[in-house]
Amino acid sequence: MTEFRENYSDDFARFWNAFPFRRGSKWKAWLAYSKAVNRCVSAAELQSAVERFAEVVRKRGTEPQYVPHATTWLNGRCWESIDDEEASVRPALTHRPSAVELTRSAVEE
Repeated sequence: MTEFRENYSDDFARFWNAFPFRRGSKWKAWLAYSKAVNRCVSAAELQSAVERFAEVVRKRGTEPQYVPHATTWLNGRCWESIDDEEASVRPALTHRPSAVELTRSAVEE
C-alpha cells in the first residue's frame, strides 16, 4: 500500500496559511496557484497580495461566508485588484434590526 503525501511547495504553504478562512479544497487551490505562478504572476507577488487581502478582511471584520475560497480568489485573478478590495469586501453586520425595529422606523417616517 502506498502512503499518500501532500507535496505542496513552500511558497504555496505560506500562501495557504496567509489566506483568510481557509475553506474549500486545498488541492484545487494548489492547482490554481500553480497555474497562476506558471503563467502570469510571481509567488512573491501572490504572497504580498494575499497578505494585503487578509489584512482588509481582518480590519473589516468580514464574515467568512463573504470571503471567497482561495481557488475562486486565484482563478478570478483577484490579486490584480487587491487595492480595490477595501471597497469590495463585505463588512460584517454589527446589528441586524428586528422586525419590530423595522416596523417602528417605518411608522415613524
